This record gives sequence, structure tokens and C-alpha cells, in this order.
Amino acid sequence: MTMGIFLQILALGVLEPGLDQNLLYAGSKQTPAGFLSCMAGVRPALTFIAAWIFSLETVRLNQRRSQAKLIGTIIMAGGAIIIGLYSGPTISSSFHSDVREQESGLKEDYIEGSTYVFISVGLICSLHHFIGKSCYEIPCTSCPYGVRLLDRSYH
Repeated sequence: MTMGIFLQILALGVLEPGLDQNLLYAGSKQTPAGFLSCMAGVRPALTFIAAWIFSLETVRLNQRRSQAKLIGTIIMAGGAIIIGLYSGPTISSSFHSDVREQESGLKEDYIEGSTYVFISVGLICSLHHFIGKSCYEIPCTSCPYGVRLLDRSYH
């Protein structure tokens, strides 16, 4: 294992369980659940767009397959945003009390919480980007032909 591969694996280990999940948890305590679900729904669309920008995904507008990818991304992102903006009826619970809210230490700071969530979404997109790049760069030593993992010639 080279030092470059070790640093890539280390970066992958820090991004997902360390930074991403902790920032998402901190953001979930300070933002409404609708906003959090909207950002979670937009995450795959942003990952696809980032893969397209960094040439991990090829899109040719004259092919039906690429058109389906773009239309699916637009529909998915639009649906997630509409669901996030929809505020349904308030559900009251007999277990809800104002005293427990004050004791739990939950506070609503939308700017700070949404910043945490945006950073978390950016980190998960970069995690998928790093995984894609790592699969192209790490050689598969068990294969006698020297094929790399997820080699582009086999797509």
C-alpha cells in the first residue's frame, strides 16, 4: 500500500463517520425536520451533478440514457424541494410538554444549523467523489490483467 492510497482511505474514513454525521446531527438539532429531509432528498442530485462536473459521469444530451439521467435529477431535486417546503398540519402529542423542551437544551438557530447541514451535504458529495476516484486509482492486484477497480473501459 502506497502512502497516497493510505491517505485516500484515511480521508474517506474522516469524511463520512467523523465530519458528515456529526455536522448532520448538529444541524438536525437546530433546523426544522422539513429542511433536513429536503436536503437529504437533494443529496443524490448534487452527487450526480458533482460527478458530472468532475468527469466521473458522462452526459451526452443527444443520447436517451443521458436525457433520462438529467430529467430524473431535475424531478428528484424538484420533488425534494417541494416536499421540504410543504408544511402539513401540526400533530399534537399527549407526551409533548414545554418543560421537556426547555430541559433538553434544543435551540433553534436556523443560520448555524442550516450551515451545518449544507456542509454535511457537501461532505457527502465529496465522499462519493473520493470513492469514485479511489476506485479508478487503486489497482486490483488479484486480477492478472492489471485491471483497475471500476475501470472505465468496461462501462
